[in-house]
Amino acid sequence: MKWKKVENVSAETVHVEKATTDETAQYTTALARLRNEKNVSPPCKYFYFNKSITALAATVCQLNNLEDVEILTSPQTRSADSDTFEGLTMEKPLFFWDNFHGKLCKNDDGKVVYVANFECAIVNELEDVEREQSTLYVEIVVIFKSEQLSLKVKKASLFDLKKEILRNFPQCFVYDTNCFQEYIANIYGNFNNKNTVVFYRFGGWYELSSKKHIFLNNALSNVSAKVTLSGTTEEARQFLTLFMQISSEPSKLLMILLYSLWAYTAYFYEICGIDGLRSVLYLSAPTGTGKTSVAKILSSAILNNGEKSVLRFDDTVASLEESLFNSRDILALVDDFYAKGNKFDDQSFKAKASAITRIVGDGMIKGKMGANRKPLPDRKYRGGVIATGEFIDLNTHSSYLRCWIVNLGANSINFSYELSTLQRNSNLARAFFSLWIWWLEKNQDDILRLLKTQQEFYFSVCRKKFIDPYPRFSSNVATFLTINQFFSQFCREYDFSYDTNQAYYAILSEAEAQLQMLRQFSPIKIVIKAIQDSIDNAYLNLAENENDFCTNNYDGFFTSDKIIVITAKLEEIIEKYTNKMNFGLKFTAALKEELARKNILEEKNGETNFKFTKARLVSPKRPRIYKINKGAILNE
Repeated sequence: MKWKKVENVSAETVHVEKATTDETAQYTTALARLRNEKNVSPPCKYFYFNKSITALAATVCQLNNLEDVEILTSPQTRSADSDTFEGLTMEKPLFFWDNFHGKLCKNDDGKVVYVANFECAIVNELEDVEREQSTLYVEIVVIFKSEQLSLKVKKASLFDLKKEILRNFPQCFVYDTNCFQEYIANIYGNFNNKNTVVFYRFGGWYELSSKKHIFLNNALSNVSAKVTLSGTTEEARQFLTLFMQISSEPSKLLMILLYSLWAYTAYFYEICGIDGLRSVLYLSAPTGTGKTSVAKILSSAILNNGEKSVLRFDDTVASLEESLFNSRDILALVDDFYAKGNKFDDQSFKAKASAITRIVGDGMIKGKMGANRKPLPDRKYRGGVIATGEFIDLNTHSSYLRCWIVNLGANSINFSYELSTLQRNSNLARAFFSLWIWWLEKNQDDILRLLKTQQEFYFSVCRKKFIDPYPRFSSNVATFLTINQFFSQFCREYDFSYDTNQAYYAILSEAEAQLQMLRQFSPIKIVIKAIQDSIDNAYLNLAENENDFCTNNYDGFFTSDKIIVITAKLEEIIEKYTNKMNFGLKFTAALKEELARKNILEEKNGETNFKFTKARLVSPKRPRIYKINKGAILNE
């Protein structure tokens, strides 16, 4: 809309009362100030003077874009009868507010059309960014009887704003739908603040348009996430000191700490295309040893109060997959990571355990179902998962190979001042991991430049030091060593006490123990070793033939191709062996089925144990027995 010069202006056109010199100066200053105003939030009002009247009557119009309005003024001239503004009038706007009737109107070729009983103004445009999508919104102010009502609508639904307004504000009414839609298009077209306000509704690493990487968290004003970074250097130093004193096995604590640091560094490995530490950290210890307390201190470190990092193992596999994807930049926790005993629990556990270990090991999560039930592409996964359990029972060796196992002794963790302080004061762990993330942000250019070279160097060290028959092992160890190197730089910068060389050799020592454990940690291998150990050391009292077994107090007997053992005795010697070796394996139904498939344990009609058919002279008279392949045990 523009000011328009009209020739031959007289008192018959517009009559105004005489203005004083001071008033004229004030009006001129006000107009100049209005023109120069750059950021006007609420709509500004000006007056439209009706023609051919002698009394002053005004209609209030809304200006949505002052910078597009040209205000033209001419010198005032005095007529014989009254003072007038020479050449000052304006065109009637397309949409205007009729203050007398309280209606938004449209000028339709001189005819006034009522549009609505309210006005609208656009405040700004918003972009809500989520993990996998972003949505554009328009923030609207609905002005009804001097009351400003806020409304946020999807930009794609702006054409249907009438429905949203009437649904949220029943006091509002639209008289002409087509004119109202034109009105909304008009005010959006005149909206001059094209700087979209971006709001992030997730936490974790994110690449900005500047190609810099930032960890989104609640400490940032335009982020809504379940994580917050905060704390001081002194609090971070206190955490490190206390944490390394909570166990009598510091080398194992070191591996747990470095794994936790890796979870926040995995993003940079993904950028560089490096596999990194593709394993679940399996923290195994007897009940009541404090393993879960340690894991929770680490996994909940940067979470907001009330948020939990524990994955619910009673959820479906699909739900676990989504939880992992949404937690891919923090350390997640799976507590009680073992089957609970019955056949159906074992089967459910096996499926979920396999899904979790494969996601972490392979770095991929199955794609969600899209439109028309068509699966979407698989999604990348990075980050870390700590799993805790009384014993390790993953049933398949491939699952073990996707784990880094830390076995803590029964009295390893000290329930003392250090542990209780970390549990009471969650700010210490938050400060430590916040400082680590800030350090990664600050040094991201150097990290991205050096990471691949550093990882390849330590990978070559591992290949020379270890005979590596298993995938991921050397990559895992190289990642521990690389994180150790970066962490030593972090500690030097903040003057934390940390012995890099001692940590280096501790990592290699733990890696050697891990490799030995993997070689013998196949569930089937453990059962075979347990039976061999019981025969070699006479823990099982076995007869040479069936007749001796029937007449004397034996645990079983040999045949030409089988070892027959009373079920209770076999289960007892397996439990004793796994406890002695600190393996904690359970002789579950799923493991028995696996032994049957490998032709180690006889199975018939879905049963792996049988009732002895002959009557014995000693108790138990007719026991349940296992039939074991003799060659699989003695020729192993």
